[in-house]
Amino acid sequence: MITRILRNFPGIVMVVCTLVFSGCSPYDGDYSGGYGGGGYGGSEYYSVDTIQVTPAALNLLVGDTQSLTATATCDDYSQEDLSWEVTWHSSDTSVATVSPYGEVTAVSAGTAEITAKYDNLYSYIYSTPITVTVIAAPTSLVDSTFGDNGLAVYDAVPDTVERIQSVKVVQQDKTLGLGIAGSRTYILVQLLNNGSLDTGFGAGGVVTSTTSGLNLIDANAMDVMPDGKIVVAGTNSSAHLALIRLNADGSPDTSYGAGGMASTPITGFSVSRVMYDATNGLYYVLGASSIVRLTAAGTVDAIYGTNGIVALPPSSVSSISSGILQADGKLIIAGLDNANRMAVARFTMAGKPDSSFGTGGEASVTIYTGYSNLATTDVAIAPNGDIFISGTATLRGEKYSNAIVAGFNSRGAELYSFGTVRFLSYDFTSPSVGRCIVVQADGKIIVAGDYAGNSKGGFIRLNPEGTLDSGFGSRGKISIPSVRINALTIRQDGKIVAGGTQVDQNSNAMHLAFIRITNDSPQ
Repeated sequence: MITRILRNFPGIVMVVCTLVFSGCSPYDGDYSGGYGGGGYGGSEYYSVDTIQVTPAALNLLVGDTQSLTATATCDDYSQEDLSWEVTWHSSDTSVATVSPYGEVTAVSAGTAEITAKYDNLYSYIYSTPITVTVIAAPTSLVDSTFGDNGLAVYDAVPDTVERIQSVKVVQQDKTLGLGIAGSRTYILVQLLNNGSLDTGFGAGGVVTSTTSGLNLIDANAMDVMPDGKIVVAGTNSSAHLALIRLNADGSPDTSYGAGGMASTPITGFSVSRVMYDATNGLYYVLGASSIVRLTAAGTVDAIYGTNGIVALPPSSVSSISSGILQADGKLIIAGLDNANRMAVARFTMAGKPDSSFGTGGEASVTIYTGYSNLATTDVAIAPNGDIFISGTATLRGEKYSNAIVAGFNSRGAELYSFGTVRFLSYDFTSPSVGRCIVVQADGKIIVAGDYAGNSKGGFIRLNPEGTLDSGFGSRGKISIPSVRINALTIRQDGKIVAGGTQVDQNSNAMHLAFIRITNDSPQ
Protein backbone atom coordinates (compact mmCIF):
# COMPACT_ATOMS: atom_id res chain seq x y z
CA MET A 1 0.00 0.00 0.00
CA ILE A 2 1.39 3.39 -1.00
CA THR A 3 0.25 6.80 0.19
CA ARG A 4 1.17 9.75 -1.99
CA ILE A 5 1.73 13.26 -0.63
CA LEU A 6 0.20 16.40 -2.08
CA ARG A 7 1.28 19.63 -0.45
CA ASN A 8 0.43 22.47 -2.80
CA PHE A 9 -3.08 23.91 -2.79
CA PRO A 10 -4.74 27.02 -4.12
CA GLY A 11 -2.76 30.19 -4.52
CA ILE A 12 -2.59 33.02 -7.01
CA VAL A 13 -0.17 33.49 -9.87
CA MET A 14 0.68 36.84 -11.42
CA VAL A 15 2.25 36.61 -14.87
CA VAL A 16 3.23 39.65 -16.92
CA CYS A 17 3.97 38.72 -20.50
CA THR A 18 5.12 41.12 -23.22
CA LEU A 19 7.73 39.70 -25.60
CA VAL A 20 9.43 41.49 -28.48
CA PHE A 21 11.71 39.84 -31.02
CA SER A 22 13.81 41.81 -33.50
CA GLY A 23 16.61 41.47 -35.99
CA CYS A 24 14.68 39.75 -38.82
CA SER A 25 15.39 39.98 -42.52
CA PRO A 26 13.67 38.54 -45.60
CA TYR A 27 14.84 35.29 -47.08
CA ASP A 28 14.75 34.97 -50.87
CA GLY A 29 14.41 31.47 -52.15
CA ASP A 30 12.18 28.45 -51.95
CA TYR A 31 11.39 27.72 -48.31
CA SER A 32 8.77 25.21 -47.25
CA GLY A 33 9.92 24.35 -43.74
CA GLY A 34 7.79 24.31 -40.65
CA TYR A 35 8.92 27.57 -39.06
CA GLY A 36 5.58 29.24 -39.67
CA GLY A 37 7.16 32.55 -38.78
CA GLY A 38 5.95 34.83 -41.53
CA GLY A 39 4.13 35.27 -44.77
CA TYR A 40 4.86 33.12 -47.79
CA GLY A 41 4.90 34.94 -51.13
CA GLY A 42 5.58 32.39 -53.82
CA SER A 43 9.25 31.56 -53.43
CA GLU A 44 9.92 34.37 -50.96
CA TYR A 45 9.92 33.78 -47.21
CA TYR A 46 9.23 36.77 -44.99
CA SER A 47 11.02 36.57 -41.64
CA VAL A 48 9.68 37.70 -38.28
CA ASP A 49 10.30 41.25 -37.08
CA THR A 50 8.45 41.19 -33.74
CA ILE A 51 6.40 38.84 -31.60
CA GLN A 52 3.91 39.92 -28.96
CA VAL A 53 2.47 37.54 -26.40
CA THR A 54 -1.07 38.01 -25.12
CA PRO A 55 -2.69 38.36 -22.67
CA ALA A 56 -0.30 40.86 -21.16
CA ALA A 57 -0.98 39.64 -17.62
CA LEU A 58 -2.35 36.47 -16.01
CA ASN A 59 -3.86 35.83 -12.59
CA LEU A 60 -3.97 32.11 -11.84
CA LEU A 61 -4.52 29.80 -8.89
CA VAL A 62 -1.88 27.27 -7.96
CA GLY A 63 -2.47 24.27 -10.21
CA ASP A 64 -4.35 26.30 -12.81
CA THR A 65 -3.22 26.70 -16.39
CA GLN A 66 -3.75 29.24 -19.12
CA SER A 67 -2.37 29.42 -22.64
CA LEU A 68 -0.35 32.31 -24.02
CA THR A 69 -0.58 33.36 -27.66
CA ALA A 70 2.55 34.50 -29.51
CA THR A 71 1.57 36.67 -32.49
CA ALA A 72 4.32 37.44 -35.01
CA THR A 73 4.52 40.52 -37.20
CA CYS A 74 6.54 39.71 -40.31
CA ASP A 75 8.58 42.08 -42.42
CA ASP A 76 5.74 42.16 -44.97
CA TYR A 77 3.44 43.39 -42.14
CA SER A 78 1.44 40.15 -42.08
CA GLN A 79 0.71 38.49 -38.74
CA GLU A 80 0.74 34.83 -37.73
CA ASP A 81 0.31 32.82 -34.56
CA LEU A 82 3.68 31.36 -33.55
CA SER A 83 2.66 29.96 -30.18
CA TRP A 84 3.73 26.50 -31.26
CA GLU A 85 6.92 27.67 -33.01
CA VAL A 86 8.78 29.41 -30.19
CA THR A 87 10.59 27.44 -27.50
CA TRP A 88 9.40 28.30 -24.00
CA HIS A 89 11.54 27.99 -20.86
CA SER A 90 10.97 28.48 -17.12
CA SER A 91 13.85 29.31 -14.80
CA ASP A 92 12.19 27.51 -11.88
CA THR A 93 9.74 24.74 -12.72
CA SER A 94 8.95 24.25 -9.03
CA VAL A 95 7.19 27.64 -9.16
CA ALA A 96 5.76 27.77 -12.68
CA THR A 97 6.06 25.57 -15.73
CA VAL A 98 5.39 26.38 -19.36
CA SER A 99 4.55 23.81 -22.01
CA PRO A 100 6.07 23.66 -25.50
CA TYR A 101 3.01 25.48 -26.82
CA GLY A 102 2.90 28.29 -24.23
CA GLU A 103 0.61 26.96 -21.52
CA VAL A 104 1.65 28.34 -18.12
CA THR A 105 0.96 26.27 -15.01
CA ALA A 106 1.20 27.70 -11.50
CA VAL A 107 2.90 25.22 -9.17
CA SER A 108 3.88 26.80 -5.84
CA ALA A 109 4.65 30.10 -4.12
CA GLY A 110 7.75 31.94 -5.34
CA THR A 111 9.07 33.69 -8.44
CA ALA A 112 10.36 32.43 -11.76
CA GLU A 113 11.33 33.84 -15.13
CA ILE A 114 9.97 32.56 -18.42
CA THR A 115 11.79 33.17 -21.69
CA ALA A 116 11.00 32.26 -25.28
CA LYS A 117 13.41 31.40 -28.08
CA TYR A 118 12.66 31.67 -31.79
CA ASP A 119 14.62 30.11 -34.65
CA ASN A 120 14.86 32.88 -37.26
CA LEU A 121 16.57 30.66 -39.86
CA TYR A 122 20.13 31.87 -39.27
CA SER A 123 20.06 32.74 -35.59
CA TYR A 124 18.15 32.27 -32.37
CA ILE A 125 16.32 35.24 -30.90
CA TYR A 126 15.63 35.27 -27.18
CA SER A 127 12.86 37.16 -25.48
CA THR A 128 13.32 39.33 -22.45
CA PRO A 129 12.49 37.40 -19.25
CA ILE A 130 8.88 37.21 -18.08
CA THR A 131 8.47 37.52 -14.33
CA VAL A 132 6.11 34.97 -12.81
CA THR A 133 5.03 35.63 -9.23
CA VAL A 134 3.15 32.90 -7.42
CA ILE A 135 1.29 34.02 -4.29
CA ALA A 136 -0.17 31.43 -1.91
CA ALA A 137 -3.83 31.81 -1.06
CA PRO A 138 -4.41 33.50 2.32
CA THR A 139 -6.57 30.62 3.53
CA SER A 140 -7.19 27.06 2.43
CA LEU A 141 -10.41 25.09 2.58
CA VAL A 142 -8.56 21.79 2.34
CA ASP A 143 -9.29 19.82 5.54
CA SER A 144 -5.86 19.30 7.13
CA THR A 145 -7.34 16.81 9.64
CA PHE A 146 -7.97 14.33 6.82
CA GLY A 147 -5.22 12.20 5.32
CA ASP A 148 -2.10 14.13 4.36
CA ASN A 149 -3.21 17.78 4.21
CA GLY A 150 -6.68 16.88 2.98
CA LEU A 151 -5.70 14.09 0.59
CA ALA A 152 -5.71 10.33 1.26
CA VAL A 153 -4.27 8.13 -1.49
CA TYR A 154 -4.04 4.34 -1.47
CA ASP A 155 -2.55 1.77 -3.79
CA ALA A 156 -4.93 -1.00 -2.76
CA VAL A 157 -4.21 -3.38 -5.66
CA PRO A 158 -0.61 -2.82 -6.81
CA ASP A 159 0.26 -2.65 -10.50
CA THR A 160 -3.28 -1.75 -11.56
CA VAL A 161 -5.02 1.42 -12.67
CA GLU A 162 -7.26 2.41 -9.76
CA ARG A 163 -10.05 4.96 -9.62
CA ILE A 164 -12.95 5.80 -7.30
CA GLN A 165 -16.34 5.68 -9.04
CA SER A 166 -18.67 6.44 -6.13
CA VAL A 167 -18.25 7.88 -2.64
CA LYS A 168 -20.60 7.82 0.36
CA VAL A 169 -20.52 8.98 3.97
CA VAL A 170 -21.33 6.19 6.43
CA GLN A 171 -21.78 6.18 10.21
CA GLN A 172 -21.67 10.00 10.28
CA ASP A 173 -17.95 10.43 9.73
CA LYS A 174 -16.52 7.48 7.79
CA THR A 175 -15.91 7.60 4.05
CA LEU A 176 -16.76 4.66 1.79
CA GLY A 177 -15.52 4.53 -1.77
CA LEU A 178 -16.31 2.13 -4.60
CA GLY A 179 -13.58 1.88 -7.17
CA ILE A 180 -12.21 -0.09 -10.05
CA ALA A 181 -8.82 -1.78 -9.89
CA GLY A 182 -7.47 -2.91 -13.22
CA SER A 183 -9.90 -3.20 -16.09
CA ARG A 184 -13.04 -4.60 -14.44
CA THR A 185 -12.41 -5.62 -10.81
CA TYR A 186 -14.29 -3.78 -8.07
CA ILE A 187 -12.77 -2.55 -4.84
CA LEU A 188 -14.39 -1.02 -1.74
CA VAL A 189 -12.31 1.13 0.60
CA GLN A 190 -13.52 2.53 3.93
CA LEU A 191 -11.70 5.33 5.75
CA LEU A 192 -11.93 6.62 9.28
CA ASN A 193 -12.61 10.28 10.01
CA ASN A 194 -8.88 11.07 9.82
CA GLY A 195 -8.49 9.45 6.39
CA SER A 196 -6.74 6.28 7.55
CA LEU A 197 -8.01 2.85 6.54
CA ASP A 198 -10.79 1.44 8.73
CA THR A 199 -9.28 -1.90 9.73
CA GLY A 200 -12.68 -3.06 11.01
CA PHE A 201 -13.96 -3.07 7.44
CA GLY A 202 -13.22 -6.01 5.16
CA ALA A 203 -9.55 -7.01 5.14
CA GLY A 204 -7.65 -4.06 6.58
CA GLY A 205 -10.17 -1.55 5.26
CA VAL A 206 -10.52 -3.06 1.79
CA VAL A 207 -13.05 -5.40 0.15
CA THR A 208 -12.47 -7.02 -3.26
CA SER A 209 -14.00 -9.97 -5.07
CA THR A 210 -11.14 -12.05 -3.69
CA THR A 211 -11.73 -11.13 -0.05
CA SER A 212 -15.54 -11.24 -0.25
CA GLY A 213 -15.87 -14.28 -2.50
CA LEU A 214 -18.48 -12.37 -4.53
CA ASN A 215 -17.31 -12.16 -8.13
CA LEU A 216 -18.83 -9.05 -9.66
CA ILE A 217 -17.37 -7.24 -12.68
CA ASP A 218 -18.02 -3.82 -14.21
CA ALA A 219 -19.33 -2.72 -10.81
CA ASN A 220 -19.70 1.01 -11.41
CA ALA A 221 -22.39 1.87 -8.87
CA MET A 222 -22.99 1.68 -5.13
CA ASP A 223 -25.56 2.78 -2.56
CA VAL A 224 -25.75 2.52 1.22
CA MET A 225 -28.94 1.45 3.00
CA PRO A 226 -30.15 3.14 6.23
CA ASP A 227 -28.97 0.14 8.28
CA GLY A 228 -25.45 0.53 6.87
CA LYS A 229 -25.61 -2.36 4.42
CA ILE A 230 -23.88 -1.74 1.10
CA VAL A 231 -25.31 -2.54 -2.33
CA VAL A 232 -23.07 -2.77 -5.40
CA ALA A 233 -24.39 -3.30 -8.94
CA GLY A 234 -22.58 -4.89 -11.87
CA THR A 235 -22.61 -8.13 -13.81
CA ASN A 236 -21.83 -11.67 -12.71
CA SER A 237 -19.44 -14.09 -14.39
CA SER A 238 -22.20 -15.05 -16.84
CA ALA A 239 -22.68 -11.39 -17.89
CA HIS A 240 -26.06 -11.13 -16.13
CA LEU A 241 -27.08 -8.03 -14.19
CA ALA A 242 -26.41 -8.72 -10.51
CA LEU A 243 -26.32 -7.02 -7.12
CA ILE A 244 -24.15 -7.91 -4.18
CA ARG A 245 -25.02 -6.84 -0.64
CA LEU A 246 -22.52 -6.47 2.16
CA ASN A 247 -22.91 -5.87 5.85
CA ALA A 248 -21.60 -2.62 7.31
CA ASP A 249 -18.32 -4.36 8.20
CA GLY A 250 -17.77 -5.42 4.58
CA SER A 251 -18.71 -9.09 5.03
CA PRO A 252 -21.20 -10.66 2.59
CA ASP A 253 -24.85 -10.41 3.67
CA THR A 254 -25.70 -14.10 3.33
CA SER A 255 -29.40 -13.38 3.84
CA TYR A 256 -29.47 -11.74 0.42
CA GLY A 257 -29.66 -13.78 -2.78
CA ALA A 258 -27.16 -16.63 -2.95
CA GLY A 259 -24.54 -15.96 -0.31
CA GLY A 260 -24.83 -12.20 -0.77
CA MET A 261 -25.32 -11.99 -4.54
CA ALA A 262 -28.65 -11.73 -6.37
CA SER A 263 -28.42 -12.38 -10.11
CA THR A 264 -31.07 -11.57 -12.72
CA PRO A 265 -31.79 -13.02 -16.17
CA ILE A 266 -31.02 -9.62 -17.74
CA THR A 267 -27.97 -9.50 -20.02
CA GLY A 268 -26.31 -6.77 -22.06
CA PHE A 269 -26.75 -4.25 -19.26
CA SER A 270 -24.11 -1.59 -18.58
CA VAL A 271 -24.65 -0.21 -15.07
CA SER A 272 -24.35 3.54 -14.47
CA ARG A 273 -26.20 3.96 -11.15
CA VAL A 274 -27.91 1.95 -8.41
CA MET A 275 -30.29 3.54 -5.90
CA TYR A 276 -32.07 2.09 -2.89
CA ASP A 277 -35.61 3.26 -2.15
CA ALA A 278 -35.70 2.86 1.63
CA THR A 279 -39.41 3.67 1.90
CA ASN A 280 -40.46 0.80 -0.35
CA GLY A 281 -37.45 -1.52 -0.05
CA LEU A 282 -36.73 -1.43 -3.80
CA TYR A 283 -33.57 -1.15 -5.90
CA TYR A 284 -33.32 0.90 -9.10
CA VAL A 285 -30.50 0.15 -11.52
CA LEU A 286 -29.79 2.45 -14.45
CA GLY A 287 -28.22 1.36 -17.70
CA ALA A 288 -27.35 3.28 -20.85
CA SER A 289 -30.92 3.32 -22.15
CA SER A 290 -33.05 1.40 -19.66
CA ILE A 291 -34.12 1.22 -16.02
CA VAL A 292 -34.52 -1.98 -13.99
CA ARG A 293 -36.28 -2.24 -10.64
CA LEU A 294 -35.55 -5.08 -8.26
CA THR A 295 -37.44 -6.22 -5.18
CA ALA A 296 -35.98 -6.34 -1.68
CA ALA A 297 -34.98 -9.94 -2.41
CA GLY A 298 -33.09 -8.91 -5.55
CA THR A 299 -35.56 -10.34 -8.09
CA VAL A 300 -36.87 -8.35 -11.04
CA ASP A 301 -40.00 -6.42 -9.98
CA ALA A 302 -42.52 -7.48 -12.65
CA ILE A 303 -45.05 -4.74 -11.82
CA TYR A 304 -42.61 -2.00 -12.81
CA GLY A 305 -42.61 -0.83 -16.42
CA THR A 306 -42.77 -3.89 -18.65
CA ASN A 307 -41.79 -6.97 -16.66
CA GLY A 308 -39.55 -4.90 -14.42
CA ILE A 309 -37.83 -2.90 -17.13
CA VAL A 310 -38.38 0.56 -18.59
CA ALA A 311 -36.71 0.58 -22.01
CA LEU A 312 -36.38 4.15 -23.24
CA PRO A 313 -37.19 4.70 -26.93
CA PRO A 314 -34.69 6.51 -29.19
CA SER A 315 -36.91 9.61 -29.08
CA SER A 316 -36.50 9.82 -25.31
CA VAL A 317 -33.58 10.42 -22.94
CA SER A 318 -31.84 7.44 -24.44
CA SER A 319 -28.33 8.11 -23.19
CA ILE A 320 -28.60 7.90 -19.39
CA SER A 321 -25.67 9.16 -17.35
CA SER A 322 -27.16 9.47 -13.87
CA GLY A 323 -30.30 9.41 -11.77
CA ILE A 324 -31.72 10.36 -8.40
CA LEU A 325 -34.80 9.43 -6.37
CA GLN A 326 -37.14 12.12 -5.11
CA ALA A 327 -38.52 11.93 -1.58
CA ASP A 328 -41.89 10.80 -3.00
CA GLY A 329 -40.28 7.82 -4.77
CA LYS A 330 -40.36 9.27 -8.28
CA LEU A 331 -37.21 8.68 -10.30
CA ILE A 332 -35.36 11.40 -12.21
CA ILE A 333 -32.81 10.44 -14.84
CA ALA A 334 -30.38 12.68 -16.72
CA GLY A 335 -28.73 12.23 -20.09
CA LEU A 336 -28.98 13.33 -23.70
CA ASP A 337 -32.12 13.26 -25.81
CA ASN A 338 -32.42 12.35 -29.49
CA ALA A 339 -31.63 15.97 -30.47
CA ASN A 340 -28.37 15.77 -28.49
CA ARG A 341 -29.59 18.15 -25.79
CA MET A 342 -29.00 17.95 -22.04
CA ALA A 343 -32.21 16.41 -20.74
CA VAL A 344 -34.00 15.03 -17.70
CA ALA A 345 -37.00 12.72 -17.41
CA ARG A 346 -39.19 11.76 -14.46
CA PHE A 347 -41.00 8.47 -13.89
CA THR A 348 -43.81 7.48 -11.57
CA MET A 349 -43.58 4.59 -9.13
CA ALA A 350 -45.18 2.42 -11.81
CA GLY A 351 -42.39 3.18 -14.29
CA LYS A 352 -44.51 5.46 -16.47
CA PRO A 353 -43.44 8.91 -17.70
CA ASP A 354 -44.70 11.52 -15.23
CA SER A 355 -47.09 13.66 -17.28
CA SER A 356 -46.89 16.46 -14.69
CA PHE A 357 -43.22 16.97 -15.52
CA GLY A 358 -42.02 18.87 -18.60
CA THR A 359 -43.55 17.63 -21.83
CA GLY A 360 -44.69 14.03 -21.54
CA GLY A 361 -42.37 13.50 -18.59
CA GLU A 362 -39.25 14.98 -20.20
CA ALA A 363 -37.45 18.33 -20.29
CA SER A 364 -34.34 19.53 -22.12
CA VAL A 365 -32.19 22.61 -22.51
CA THR A 366 -30.63 23.78 -25.76
CA ILE A 367 -26.97 24.71 -25.66
CA TYR A 368 -25.70 27.32 -28.12
CA THR A 369 -25.64 26.19 -31.73
CA GLY A 370 -22.27 25.02 -32.92
CA TYR A 371 -21.24 23.20 -29.73
CA SER A 372 -19.50 19.83 -29.78
CA ASN A 373 -18.55 16.98 -27.44
CA LEU A 374 -21.65 17.45 -25.26
CA ALA A 375 -22.11 14.99 -22.41
CA THR A 376 -24.06 14.87 -19.16
CA THR A 377 -22.51 13.37 -16.06
CA ASP A 378 -24.62 13.80 -12.91
CA VAL A 379 -27.89 15.14 -11.48
CA ALA A 380 -28.86 16.67 -8.12
CA ILE A 381 -32.02 18.01 -6.48
CA ALA A 382 -32.07 21.27 -4.49
CA PRO A 383 -34.07 21.63 -1.25
CA ASN A 384 -36.73 23.64 -3.14
CA GLY A 385 -37.11 20.89 -5.76
CA ASP A 386 -35.03 22.51 -8.51
CA ILE A 387 -33.04 20.02 -10.58
CA PHE A 388 -29.47 20.59 -11.76
CA ILE A 389 -27.44 18.50 -14.18
CA SER A 390 -23.71 18.69 -14.81
CA GLY A 391 -21.75 17.89 -17.91
CA THR A 392 -19.27 19.19 -20.43
CA ALA A 393 -19.24 20.74 -23.88
CA THR A 394 -17.01 22.66 -26.23
CA LEU A 395 -18.95 25.81 -27.05
CA ARG A 396 -18.93 27.57 -30.39
CA GLY A 397 -15.75 29.53 -31.01
CA GLU A 398 -13.92 28.07 -28.01
CA LYS A 399 -10.82 25.90 -28.15
CA TYR A 400 -11.39 23.90 -24.98
CA SER A 401 -14.29 22.19 -23.27
CA ASN A 402 -16.06 23.76 -20.30
CA ALA A 403 -17.99 22.33 -17.38
CA ILE A 404 -21.72 22.85 -18.02
CA VAL A 405 -24.53 23.19 -15.46
CA ALA A 406 -28.20 23.34 -16.49
CA GLY A 407 -31.23 23.92 -14.27
CA PHE A 408 -34.93 22.98 -14.26
CA ASN A 409 -37.66 23.63 -11.75
CA SER A 410 -39.64 20.85 -10.07
CA ARG A 411 -42.19 20.86 -12.92
CA GLY A 412 -39.54 20.37 -15.61
CA ALA A 413 -39.50 23.94 -16.91
CA GLU A 414 -36.16 25.48 -17.80
CA LEU A 415 -34.89 27.47 -14.84
CA TYR A 416 -34.83 31.00 -16.23
CA SER A 417 -33.52 32.37 -12.94
CA PHE A 418 -30.36 30.30 -13.45
CA GLY A 419 -28.02 32.48 -15.49
CA THR A 420 -29.35 34.18 -18.60
CA VAL A 421 -29.58 31.13 -20.84
CA ARG A 422 -30.87 28.42 -18.41
CA PHE A 423 -27.41 26.87 -18.45
CA LEU A 424 -23.97 28.17 -17.59
CA SER A 425 -20.44 27.14 -18.50
CA TYR A 426 -17.45 27.28 -16.21
CA ASP A 427 -13.79 26.40 -16.40
CA PHE A 428 -11.77 25.02 -13.50
CA THR A 429 -9.17 26.16 -15.91
CA SER A 430 -9.57 25.05 -19.51
CA PRO A 431 -10.19 22.42 -20.67
CA SER A 432 -12.74 21.38 -18.04
CA VAL A 433 -15.12 18.49 -17.39
CA GLY A 434 -17.81 18.71 -14.71
CA ARG A 435 -18.16 15.11 -13.53
CA CYS A 436 -20.34 15.37 -10.41
CA ILE A 437 -22.74 17.77 -8.72
CA VAL A 438 -24.39 18.17 -5.30
CA VAL A 439 -26.61 20.86 -3.79
CA GLN A 440 -26.10 22.13 -0.25
CA ALA A 441 -28.90 22.67 2.26
CA ASP A 442 -28.69 26.42 1.57
CA GLY A 443 -29.22 25.86 -2.17
CA LYS A 444 -25.63 26.51 -3.22
CA ILE A 445 -24.35 24.16 -5.91
CA ILE A 446 -21.01 22.35 -5.86
CA VAL A 447 -19.56 20.95 -9.07
CA ALA A 448 -16.36 18.90 -9.18
CA GLY A 449 -14.38 17.48 -12.04
CA ASP A 450 -11.05 17.73 -13.77
CA TYR A 451 -9.19 19.90 -16.21
CA ALA A 452 -5.92 20.28 -18.12
CA GLY A 453 -6.29 16.99 -19.96
CA ASN A 454 -7.78 15.17 -16.93
CA SER A 455 -4.57 15.64 -14.94
CA LYS A 456 -5.90 18.05 -12.30
CA GLY A 457 -9.06 18.24 -10.22
CA GLY A 458 -11.18 21.16 -9.18
CA PHE A 459 -14.28 22.32 -7.32
CA ILE A 460 -16.53 25.27 -8.02
CA ARG A 461 -19.38 26.53 -5.85
CA LEU A 462 -22.29 28.44 -7.32
CA ASN A 463 -24.95 30.58 -5.77
CA PRO A 464 -28.50 29.36 -6.49
CA GLU A 465 -28.77 31.73 -9.47
CA GLY A 466 -25.57 30.35 -11.00
CA THR A 467 -22.95 32.98 -10.14
CA LEU A 468 -19.64 31.86 -8.69
CA ASP A 469 -19.63 32.03 -4.89
CA SER A 470 -16.72 34.34 -4.07
CA GLY A 471 -16.69 33.08 -0.48
CA PHE A 472 -15.58 29.61 -1.58
CA GLY A 473 -11.89 29.02 -2.19
CA SER A 474 -10.43 31.66 -4.49
CA ARG A 475 -13.14 33.41 -6.51
CA GLY A 476 -15.42 30.39 -6.14
CA LYS A 477 -12.89 27.75 -7.17
CA ILE A 478 -10.53 25.26 -5.55
CA SER A 479 -7.83 23.50 -7.55
CA ILE A 480 -6.35 20.10 -6.62
CA PRO A 481 -3.21 19.20 -8.61
CA SER A 482 -2.68 15.65 -9.90
CA VAL A 483 -6.16 14.33 -8.94
CA ARG A 484 -9.04 13.42 -11.25
CA ILE A 485 -12.37 13.72 -9.42
CA ASN A 486 -15.18 11.30 -10.30
CA ALA A 487 -17.50 11.30 -7.27
CA LEU A 488 -18.77 13.79 -4.71
CA THR A 489 -20.86 13.92 -1.54
CA ILE A 490 -21.46 16.20 1.48
CA ARG A 491 -21.32 15.19 5.14
CA GLN A 492 -23.86 16.38 7.70
CA ASP A 493 -21.30 18.86 9.05
CA GLY A 494 -21.05 20.34 5.55
CA LYS A 495 -17.60 19.00 4.72
CA ILE A 496 -17.20 18.04 1.08
CA VAL A 497 -15.82 14.59 0.29
CA ALA A 498 -14.67 13.63 -3.21
CA GLY A 499 -13.14 10.53 -4.72
CA GLY A 500 -11.15 9.88 -7.85
CA THR A 501 -7.67 9.03 -9.04
CA GLN A 502 -4.27 10.47 -8.27
CA VAL A 503 -1.85 10.42 -11.17
CA ASP A 504 1.77 9.94 -10.15
CA GLN A 505 3.63 12.51 -12.25
CA ASN A 506 6.82 10.44 -12.19
CA SER A 507 5.54 6.95 -13.01
CA ASN A 508 2.04 7.76 -14.42
CA ALA A 509 0.67 5.19 -11.95
CA MET A 510 -2.94 5.80 -10.90
CA HIS A 511 -4.09 5.27 -7.31
CA LEU A 512 -7.33 5.63 -5.35
CA ALA A 513 -7.70 9.18 -4.06
CA PHE A 514 -10.00 10.84 -1.51
CA ILE A 515 -10.18 14.59 -0.86
CA ARG A 516 -11.95 16.44 1.93
CA ILE A 517 -12.78 20.15 1.89
CA THR A 518 -14.04 22.21 4.82
CA ASN A 519 -17.29 24.05 4.29
CA ASP A 520 -19.38 26.76 5.93
CA SER A 521 -22.77 25.16 5.23
CA PRO A 522 -23.88 22.19 7.39
CA GLN A 523 -26.43 19.91 5.76
